Amino acid sequence: MVGSAYPTKMMMQLIHPELILHTQRLLLEPLKQHHAALLYPIWQDPQIYCYIPQDPPASLKTLEQRYQKLEQRLSPTGEEAWLNWAVRLKSSDLFVGRVEASISPIRIAEFAYVFGSQFWNNGYATEACQQVLQVLSDDYGVIELQAQVDTRNQTSIRLLERLHFERVEYQADVDFFKGSSSHEYTYRRSIAQSNPTDTN
Repeated sequence: MVGSAYPTKMMMQLIHPELILHTQRLLLEPLKQHHAALLYPIWQDPQIYCYIPQDPPASLKTLEQRYQKLEQRLSPTGEEAWLNWAVRLKSSDLFVGRVEASISPIRIAEFAYVFGSQFWNNGYATEACQQVLQVLSDDYGVIELQAQVDTRNQTSIRLLERLHFERVEYQADVDFFKGSSSHEYTYRRSIAQSNPTDTN
């Protein structure tokens, strides 16, 4: 047989997967199993889960198992990059949150983040997310980012808008959890690859 009628799946190439990212106040460490013990106390914060269907991790072991799988940084098929960073303060080594991005073969990324409520309103989420967005553009050639957010989550909405995401879609009754319906906005940000450092 000379050739196949089916296209060959392309494995996503990871770029510097173990590189720790630096900002003025933060270190973004590629997520590993040992981060579970460091982040587990933060993930017990009930305010985090008001507008998402998840609940706090049932146990430290459950979180360790999940993070161990995420250490591969690839989807099971290898076609998508599943990138996660644990975010900590340079000043105290205290962990404050996590940023994640799932990159598809067509260079579109699903973007998400979660930070402990005691660290809100300090600019940490903005600072961390800006650094990750730069990496997604420069290293992975991402051309578009998407994020979904509950319409009641004003803190997250303000963050996305500070990051120059634009609201492009509204969906009613996407989910039902914690006793009420969840309506969602989709936010999108395009990245001009000809000038990836442009922040306007």
